[in-house]
Amino acid sequence: NYISLTGGIYIFISLIITSTFILPYDQLYFLTLSSFGIFFMGLIDDLKNISFRSRFFFQIVFVLFFVIFFKLHITNFGFFNIDQRFIFFSIIFTTFAIVGLINAFNFIDGIDGLSSSLFLIAIFFIKIFVIIKQDHYFYDQLDILIILLLCFLIINKKFFNLNQIFLGDSGSMFLGFLISIYLIYFSNILDVVSPTLVYWFVAIPIFDFFSVIAIRIYNKKNPMVGDNYHFHHLLINN
Repeated sequence: NYISLTGGIYIFISLIITSTFILPYDQLYFLTLSSFGIFFMGLIDDLKNISFRSRFFFQIVFVLFFVIFFKLHITNFGFFNIDQRFIFFSIIFTTFAIVGLINAFNFIDGIDGLSSSLFLIAIFFIKIFVIIKQDHYFYDQLDILIILLLCFLIINKKFFNLNQIFLGDSGSMFLGFLISIYLIYFSNILDVVSPTLVYWFVAIPIFDFFSVIAIRIYNKKNPMVGDNYHFHHLLINN
């Protein structure tokens, strides 16, 4: 049976519309709005199946422009800070960190609801720290995302006899980009989350991404060609 890849479209449009009508136009809103570029590229990939090189090139150019335009780059790593004299390194590192997490969420989207569940867990932990440290502003956008992802998972898992839908590349890349900029925003801009904890919020997709790439290179295979060496495949097969 054909399963629609409209989950990403549902989440993106619902988030943007709800945020526009309900939330104040703060920096977080505009950061979220800027995710349209990555979402649209993923949508084209769902429809036309563009090559990885083209996709990767666009991601680097888009994210680099985004990091420079919004000045949203990583300067605090938890263990040390980057001085303004080395801001170029910070921009380059942030660009590849975001691109890496975009593809990590896309890579791990191999079984129903896994990528969205991992995103939901990361957002949930961010929300906990916001509640603890921000007693006057709770960032309702996080609540909207939690509700949207829960609704998607209900549909994805066919509760209440609903037709199943998948995220598609538009959804998984959009979520990967969104969690990247949220983690940077709440750790480096607002200092709500300690930078040393950020890595653990997305540890599973990062570990899966690098381990799969390493295994493919070791086996002299194309790192971008799919296989069954993902963490979730190993758990299912064993």
